[in-house]
Amino acid sequence: MAIFGMLVAGPVAFVAVIAGFGEQRAADNTYVVGFAHTGDDCGPEAVSFDVVDGAPLGCEPAAIPAGGPSRANFPGFTDEQDRQVTDLAAQLGAEGLCPAEQQQIQRMVDGFAATVPESRRPHYDEGVSVEPLWGAGLAWTGVGVLIACVVVYSLAFGPPRCLAWVWPLRR
Repeated sequence: MAIFGMLVAGPVAFVAVIAGFGEQRAADNTYVVGFAHTGDDCGPEAVSFDVVDGAPLGCEPAAIPAGGPSRANFPGFTDEQDRQVTDLAAQLGAEGLCPAEQQQIQRMVDGFAATVPESRRPHYDEGVSVEPLWGAGLAWTGVGVLIACVVVYSLAFGPPRCLAWVWPLRR
């Protein structure tokens, strides 16, 4: 019975770890502005601007044909707010975006993000999560279940060979 429980709990916990950390990363980067050169990887940020001229970068996968976005598109922002961010980046980026100008753009986005009503914010907890766990909470719960599976296995059958050198039980 313990083996069956571990065969089910182990993979479920592993998926929880991957999904939880993925959800948390997406939530943490919702209103973070990225800055890169045209053709570079945009990173995890939803919106990125070119450091050379302040133009919005199209960060779609290569298989999706796109000419690049014409403006920023932050979740929950109004069209006017997105336009203001895009205009500021273009204005400041006319001679290239220095770190101080990048921070100024990020501060504007942070100010707008603080005004986004809860009903218009993205809800990452509606994905593969188990209420009330999502994001880091789901991931750390998965880590705990994985550790419990290893402990139960080692108590029932001895330490797994891959852990025998650090686990002095039943040698």
